[in-house]
Amino acid sequence: MTEPHLVLHAPSPAPGATGVPPGTVTWLDDPRSADLALAGGKGARLARLRQAGLPVPDGFVVGTDSYRHFVATAGLAPLVEQVTADLDARDTDGMTAASARLRAAFEAAPVPEDVASPIVAAWRRLGGQAVAVRSSATTEDLPGASSAGQQDTLLDVTGAERVVDAVRRCWSSLWTARALAYRTRQGDPHAQTAVAVVVQRMVPADVAGVLFTADPLTGRRDRVVVEAVRGLGDALVSGRVTPQRWVLDAGTRAVLDAPDGAGRHLLDGERLRELAGLGLAAATLSGGPQDVEWATAGERCWLLQARPITTLFPLPSGPPAGPGLRVYIPLTLASQGIAEPLTPAGTAVFAGLATAVSSLWSLRSRPRQELPPWVSLAAGRLFYDVTPLLASPRLGRRLADRMALKDPATSAALHEWLDREGSRLDRPRGVALPAGLAVWVAREVPGLLAAAVAPDRARRRLLAQVEDQVERFRREAAGLAGPREQVEFVLRALPRRTLDVAWAQLPPVYVGLLAGALAAWLCERWLGSSAGLEPVRRWLPHDPTVAMGAALARLARTCREAGGEPFPTAPGMQEFLDTFGHRAPDREIDLGLPRFRDDPSYVVQLVRGYLAAGDPADLLARHRRGAEEADAAVRDLVAAVRRARGPVRALVLRAVLARYRALGGLRERPSSTWCGCSPRAAACCSRSVPPSSRPATSTTPTTSSSSTRPTCAPGWTGRRRACAGAPSAGVGSTSGSSAGGRSRRS
Repeated sequence: MTEPHLVLHAPSPAPGATGVPPGTVTWLDDPRSADLALAGGKGARLARLRQAGLPVPDGFVVGTDSYRHFVATAGLAPLVEQVTADLDARDTDGMTAASARLRAAFEAAPVPEDVASPIVAAWRRLGGQAVAVRSSATTEDLPGASSAGQQDTLLDVTGAERVVDAVRRCWSSLWTARALAYRTRQGDPHAQTAVAVVVQRMVPADVAGVLFTADPLTGRRDRVVVEAVRGLGDALVSGRVTPQRWVLDAGTRAVLDAPDGAGRHLLDGERLRELAGLGLAAATLSGGPQDVEWATAGERCWLLQARPITTLFPLPSGPPAGPGLRVYIPLTLASQGIAEPLTPAGTAVFAGLATAVSSLWSLRSRPRQELPPWVSLAAGRLFYDVTPLLASPRLGRRLADRMALKDPATSAALHEWLDREGSRLDRPRGVALPAGLAVWVAREVPGLLAAAVAPDRARRRLLAQVEDQVERFRREAAGLAGPREQVEFVLRALPRRTLDVAWAQLPPVYVGLLAGALAAWLCERWLGSSAGLEPVRRWLPHDPTVAMGAALARLARTCREAGGEPFPTAPGMQEFLDTFGHRAPDREIDLGLPRFRDDPSYVVQLVRGYLAAGDPADLLARHRRGAEEADAAVRDLVAAVRRARGPVRALVLRAVLARYRALGGLRERPSSTWCGCSPRAAACCSRSVPPSSRPATSTTPTTSSSSTRPTCAPGWTGRRRACAGAPSAGVGSTSGSSAGGRSRRS
């Protein structure tokens, strides 16, 4: 989620560049204090909250220019450059030593008089009473990096000299070991980072705590979580005490979960509702769920600071496909069993494919340019809205069962979610089929009949058409004039046209699949078992993956006969790459990943593996024996049916098995066509596009761990958004209840 009001990682300006001279303090009511570059993340947020009328204690900001002035006056910049030059975030001892050296130097340096005097004058204007002094770094409390707890906050500071010293300690806390390690991992330049300091009236808290405007444990954005302790909240934040905890409904403010009855509750229902309202107002103002520190003194509630909750899985982009709770699963997980996010290029092309499918189903005369409403983008993944399926108990359970074939964890998560939350989905009155489905079925009937009547001719025609289309794509891509036309071709035209080619192959593929299922059913019915069909299934001809395995065995045999080690230019390697160079070691539907032809070293490793496994001639002989075993299995099954059921049924089974053998191996052909057409055409484009001129295909960040599946993505309806559902592998759900009462992106 991008913060709409603050600049993410704003560049650090030179002294005076913020428009505020060094030594000037700005009050939280001053619009200048809402500037991230001047007040840091925490200070800018507090200023915005106070200026919006929320109860934030009065105070002032010692800006980043004062910090830079202090560093320059004390001559600390060379030391910072020297100590932070070669830091390694994994070297704990090195981080600790660097922190100790820098903090000692900062805390020993005197605060310039032209900085100290305005601080003292502003403190006296606050009444000369106890204050809270909080650090506010320019890389702190940002949407993508909260940096919480890395710099110091000093409470109950009294006296002019102690206030100035507290400001200096906050400056020094920019160099804690934790802050150094975090910035090193993030790649933030240490020398360009600055810190402001917020000085506020100290709230004499009766009760204090934290409030989350989304449940950080479940991800639900329609929940507010309040935690409270007696007295100051630093004991809670530091983890020294166990708080009382409440969960409220964000829309109604009703208490859904409360501490047990042992002991007196620190907050009553009225105070809880007031705190929830303040927290949600802060979230609405900040444009996303917030982690809020608060305190009560007498009859008043105060907001002490607010920062984004950075651990929530992001919401899918774009408007939802319908009202109410929405449930999403990753599109590539459902279709390909791939849990990891694709590369930005792969995501962009896959999005183009989804758009092409939507245009086809909706009978659009002009291709759709935007993602269809049932597909959304979040954290580098495309998500599919499966709400209409899950809303039907029968279809929902069937989908959850089918997902076990792709990803057992997602299947289990779907079952668990349906048991716990399925009743919240609006039951459909009927399933609306896509308008283009009937047209597509009618168009495919002739191809189905042709494949069933003449399977060998249908297969030969299919393979010839694919090769012709691939060559046409290659020529067209090579003839495009410039980068704009090439990118438009790859992201717009290519997915639609590749889809047309792949779908033209479906009639023979469907006939092969149906023939296999029918053969198994007939064997079960007439012979009592389909076990004899196993060799036929295992050794189907025309399977591109089996064909590639045989080609690798032949390449290994060539290398062994030549008496040398395999290498990228070994004899036979180019012929292999001409045929299979469009394939990839892993996730080959991802256009952004290298192909065999881009990096033949992986093919070399495969050949070495074949050589280490034994004589390649034996592997090729195994392929031949497998084909012979399959032919023998067909003869044996037909003969067994003739003996048991008569010649007519035997003829029927032989015809079905002939079609299965002719077409069953084509089931991977459509995806192979996608992997063949897209990378070849894209490669022709990329060879003529300078890297500096290639537009980015996606700006959505991916998750930090490629093996982490999305947690339950929170939800939304057309105008109101909130979260629903507990974290579950590969499943996201979104809800229509409003957390803030206004239209907002959570």
